[in-house]
Amino acid sequence: METVVNTLRGSLRLEVAGPFPERFLNICAANGVGFWGVEWLDEYTLRVSVARKDAKEAGRLGGRALCAVTVCSRSGMPFFLARFRRRYALLLGMALSLLAVCVLSRFVLAIEVSGNETVTSERVISALQSRGFGVGSYGPLVREQELANLVLSDVEELAYVSIHLSGVRAQVLVRERLKPPELLDESRPADIYAIQGGLITEIRNFGGAVKVQEGDTVAPGDLLISGTVDYFSATDPNQVLRTDELRANGEIWARTWRTLSARAPLTVTEKEYTGRTVTRHALRLGGKRVNFYIRGGISFPNYDKITTTDFLTLPSGLSLALAWETETCSEYTPVERAADPAVVEAELTAALTERLNAAIGEGGQVLACSSSTRTEDGFLTLTFQAECLEQIGRVVER
Repeated sequence: METVVNTLRGSLRLEVAGPFPERFLNICAANGVGFWGVEWLDEYTLRVSVARKDAKEAGRLGGRALCAVTVCSRSGMPFFLARFRRRYALLLGMALSLLAVCVLSRFVLAIEVSGNETVTSERVISALQSRGFGVGSYGPLVREQELANLVLSDVEELAYVSIHLSGVRAQVLVRERLKPPELLDESRPADIYAIQGGLITEIRNFGGAVKVQEGDTVAPGDLLISGTVDYFSATDPNQVLRTDELRANGEIWARTWRTLSARAPLTVTEKEYTGRTVTRHALRLGGKRVNFYIRGGISFPNYDKITTTDFLTLPSGLSLALAWETETCSEYTPVERAADPAVVEAELTAALTERLNAAIGEGGQVLACSSSTRTEDGFLTLTFQAECLEQIGRVVER
């Protein structure tokens, strides 16, 4: 406890030299000057510690004892703070730090949203802001449960919202509603038609009247499986006993032939940078922006803009809604150059392959494929001739 008290009030380490240093200790004790930590260096010299408030009196009493009193060291909070008495910027920083700890810690400076998958965090934060809560809100006045209920009513996709304030951070935990599966209405009659022409190789009928056979050639729009099922008499094949209207269900696999084409220019526009740049800075606090530049426009006709945002991050890793934004605009001149035909052809091949795979659908196969190229008017045209195996039936409700 004495160590803490001495640190707060400050102390000095004195060196006392004279013919009778012990007389100095006796005179200090007689005049109420407290001391501690007596250390004898030799027969005529000792060191002793006194409180800061008694240092001047101890120096005066040293003269009465015919001793020379010198200060060896100073310690304690008063001497530490005295170092900054002329460092006004440092004092201002300390004052602002104390203000931030005492005042800003009661305001919300960061909002974290977790538990969302399809609903974006921006939408949840926007719903909070529409209810008057956001970066800069005063924490003690926030009613977490009431605010969570309001957000729950605003965002229909959410089934649960919980808001917890922890210091300058607001943690928003959400749970999304489970979408009910789409129910297929089996009571509605439907037929299966061909969406692509081809040669039928396999028929998988799960319900309905099949109107084609394996080996038939069909065109787009032909009826493959009908939802109208007739039941005939066993004795008279021409007599219809009953007709049911069903939802046709099945798969029709066929060999198809597709022709796909794509073209691209044999020239490309590249950027040739001139070396002229403009750099602008801004400070972002929540949804507000403070620009540190005067002119808002850029005088370059063509330029690229790269924006770098550095968020203020606490040692715990929490990023606050305070960021320093730097925009760098670099001027360039568009220059047209001849493209490599091999590179253009490779890009077209990748694009047509993706289109072909999307066209034949899941489970479809490309049995054979040939390609041809043609150059005309500065464009390269690539054509695919593909033989495929795919499911060509499509359910159409009546």
